[in-house]
Amino acid sequence: MKDLILAGLFSVFAASAFANEHDHGHGDHGDIVGEAEGGAIEVETGMPLAGGGRLFEADFGDFALGTYATNAPGFEVEDGPFGALNYLAYNMQSDLKSWDGISWVTSSNSLFSIENDYESPTLQPFAKGMIGQADDDGGVHTHIDFFIDPNAAVGAYLIEFILEGYTDNALQSSNGYSSDSVFIAFNNGLSSEDYEFGIDAMSPVPVPAAAWLFVSGLAGLAGLRKARK
Repeated sequence: MKDLILAGLFSVFAASAFANEHDHGHGDHGDIVGEAEGGAIEVETGMPLAGGGRLFEADFGDFALGTYATNAPGFEVEDGPFGALNYLAYNMQSDLKSWDGISWVTSSNSLFSIENDYESPTLQPFAKGMIGQADDDGGVHTHIDFFIDPNAAVGAYLIEFILEGYTDNALQSSNGYSSDSVFIAFNNGLSSEDYEFGIDAMSPVPVPAAAWLFVSGLAGLAGLRKARK
């Protein structure tokens, strides 16, 4: 019985280590999905950061928009209290940053531009701009286009913003909803290894799935031991 438990523990540790190694250094390539509740837009996807907020990865040139553009990640607010026909916006919390191989340093905002397709393709200000309008059920699911200047240096570029809700398309009247910080790190021609160094520098929180796997494994072993008594 002791050997069985030890073997089980070894399997759990091995699976936990594999899960942690598999997920380490890799952000989230999915959409930015949030739920509006109690005045907050709770972002449920992305990689949690030790300092707060969620991190998403993106790659210029990964879609048909061209070498220096991407429309990922997309944005989604689940149906509900955000409010029918209200407007979702981004509000930048810092200047554009670039990865110099050691740290994220302030770069020129003019290298980066954002365009939405709310009514027609419209260039948005860097500081604050519209993402899209909610439907009749109070949900948002849309993409905006991100562009990097073709003359920008090869590297990675980082934006930090919060999501905010408004009742008007001039983005003047808040509907009371906002999120914590959202970070998007865009790869602009770096190797995967060099890009991931920049991601690691953001201090992502280890994926909790490995811990849950370990706990559930221990619980299973305890149940097996009890059954054998």
